Amino acid sequence: MERSKVFRAGDYGAVPDGTTVATGPIQAAIDAAEAAGGGRVEFDPGTYLTGSLFLKSHVELHVAEGVTLLGVASEEGYPEMWSRVAGIEMNWPAGLVNICGQEHAAVTGPGTIDGQGNYWWDKYWSMREAYTPRGLRWAADYDCKRPRNLLVLDSSHIRLENFTSLRSGFWNVHICYSEHVTVDGLTIRENQGPSTDGIDIDSSSHVLVENCSIDCNDDNLCIKSGRDADGLRVNLPAEHIVIRNCYTGEGAGITLGSETSGPAAEKLPPELSERS
Repeated sequence: MERSKVFRAGDYGAVPDGTTVATGPIQAAIDAAEAAGGGRVEFDPGTYLTGSLFLKSHVELHVAEGVTLLGVASEEGYPEMWSRVAGIEMNWPAGLVNICGQEHAAVTGPGTIDGQGNYWWDKYWSMREAYTPRGLRWAADYDCKRPRNLLVLDSSHIRLENFTSLRSGFWNVHICYSEHVTVDGLTIRENQGPSTDGIDIDSSSHVLVENCSIDCNDDNLCIKSGRDADGLRVNLPAEHIVIRNCYTGEGAGITLGSETSGPAAEKLPPELSERS
């Protein structure tokens, strides 16, 4: 990323008043940075109401102190895309910030990404209340499609540094099918909703997570590799992962799974395959 190339979201029409939807202008700044061969997208102080943003290769999204990216509380703000959720590939709403099929991209702080999760949590509990008497409690997890605050999918050489993630509708940070990802200095808070995991590392490799402070309603740090038959089909392990110097508050500290189906037995070392 060439830091001398700065693209200010305000120059593309983004208004930091917390009520004017700024998705288009912010995306235009990201796209302009990509077209220039890389650069840094910056913001004037304030709150930017936005739906899904898609970061591009060689672009840094810098959320400075005094800047908040506030997720729109509307399904229309998050287009569905092919993804993996809870270990199964399916169509699912894009995240608030997405890095999909990119390389050498970054999201940096110390500003805030706020998913306005209360809207999504209320939707989930209402759906679950209706499903449970019918013996379909589990279906609410999949039918209530909730966006993640940040998704890294099928990408490499990604940095996530020093921002705060608040009130995610679903998982806060999901790293899936990716490699060489560094997560440093994140603060994850105010996640009282269901399945508001902190950082989920899913069938990814060479991932470093350090100096993070995480407090959520479910798994603070979780390592996954696919569920049941679909996990075996994809057949990608989670490996070469280092987690160090992190604080975990409410919720489980570091967990494995419950999705742990990849890789298939034939891809394991011989001594382990013989035991399976």
